[in-house]
Amino acid sequence: ADAFQFSPTLLRRLTEEHWYHWGDETMSFGGDISYPINERILSIQRIVLNQCFNGSVLSRIQNQELQTGASANPIKVSEIFQMLTDGIWSEVKDPQGEMKISLVRRNLQREHLQRLCTMVLGNRRSSYDGGYGYAMVLGGSNVPADARSLARLHLKDISKIIQSRLDSPNMDKATEAHLTDCQDRLKKVLEASYMVAD
Repeated sequence: ADAFQFSPTLLRRLTEEHWYHWGDETMSFGGDISYPINERILSIQRIVLNQCFNGSVLSRIQNQELQTGASANPIKVSEIFQMLTDGIWSEVKDPQGEMKISLVRRNLQREHLQRLCTMVLGNRRSSYDGGYGYAMVLGGSNVPADARSLARLHLKDISKIIQSRLDSPNMDKATEAHLTDCQDRLKKVLEASYMVAD
């Protein structure tokens, strides 16, 4: 979130284009001219998640382990999953005082959960992902089997971390609502994944 710090003065000056012309494909007819800063930030974060969770990329990384010598130390798929989980959920894992997760981070955490859930359940639309505005997820059904297993493992780990924080809440209401919603979705997806596997 520190990478996206902007002065309030700058944000007040930003606006959507409201002069319609033939070359403008982004014209908003809803009358809202405020600049969607949070949506723009999330679109940047999605670029990274798209690349990290892309099935072809994960397969290539997995194959690379066999192509390197014994002295090499190539990055592993498990390390990518762990780094993302540790970085994205750092406030929840190691809260400092009252936990207050910013909107930028809450959006990123929702997106991360959606990617992991899609890996576990596949690309089919389900009642569990209806709350997410971004449905297209790259690398959902063509990910390596190990990546799908890692996704399930990380969903369980995140669920445990969230539950431990909800059991002793010291957070603002927006954070509590966010974590409660994430936990409800996690339970449903993990239950559904076992039903799909059966």
